[in-house]
Amino acid sequence: MKRASSDLQIKTFSDREILGIMADIGGEILASDLALRIFGLNGTDDEDAKLHATRCVTARLTWMRRYGLVEKGEEKGIWSASRMGQALRRYSLGRSLSSAISNSPDVALMEMTHQVSERMLKEKDVAARAMRREFQHQVTRRRWR
Repeated sequence: MKRASSDLQIKTFSDREILGIMADIGGEILASDLALRIFGLNGTDDEDAKLHATRCVTARLTWMRRYGLVEKGEEKGIWSASRMGQALRRYSLGRSLSSAISNSPDVALMEMTHQVSERMLKEKDVAARAMRREFQHQVTRRRWR
């Protein structure tokens, strides 16, 4: 069986990145279309590779649904970003806050990390779960480098 890609894996992408890809495709999407985009597949790829990629994407979307980031459509294989998933993907810190974070001395980042992690632990909503998952993804991504 030809694999979808030897380099790309579903864990390569954060939930936020997957939500962005879903937005690029637009509205309600098929898991198979998302799999094609994520794994860079096309019409010439092996059917087993496409099926494997679709299963990987469906499993990830199922987890994202549990966290409140996506919703399952009425038809089989159809998914869309939830309202909160859309809001979290689109939100921007703004220039002043982004600049303040970027220009903070390294020693201040410990306190900043403490405050953000306290907030993540205190809150039990979709945003807090998404923050935890994004943080975990970024930490793991650093290990891959």
